[in-house]
Amino acid sequence: MTHDEIKKKLVDFYDGEISETERREVARHLHACRECYKVFAGWDKIAKTFFWKMSAPEGFSRKVMTTIRCSPVVYRKMVEDLEWERWRRIFARWFVPTFAVALAGFVLAMSHPIRRVSTSADELLLSQTDGNVPSEWLTSSSLSQNQVLSYLVGDL
Repeated sequence: MTHDEIKKKLVDFYDGEISETERREVARHLHACRECYKVFAGWDKIAKTFFWKMSAPEGFSRKVMTTIRCSPVVYRKMVEDLEWERWRRIFARWFVPTFAVALAGFVLAMSHPIRRVSTSADELLLSQTDGNVPSEWLTSSSLSQNQVLSYLVGDL
């Protein structure tokens, strides 16, 4: 093979997609040609930097294969288990602390005694005026809303 043909085969050589005889010929050429070796080494460096081999968590392949091969009933059970686990985590993470804070607030609110207002409405009304309150206000609840408003606002 010529130098240009081997340059075209470098990618296939790196990916392992050429025949055994071509692979040996390209490997021999890489030992002899500094230019092709630099190109090949550059690809190798880039591939190792950006395309590292990742390993799956333990048991990942087994779980995937089980899911693929299992019956619909087993698959439904697995999905239900995952859904329950998700809701259990949400419950533990959000509901329990929220309930605890609400309970603490309720206990604090209930622990303080409720004060009774010792003044009557009449006393409160007299304390807010200069004392010129019609006597029927104090004794009768039959005043109309207009009468009360006209006294408070005054005759316009």
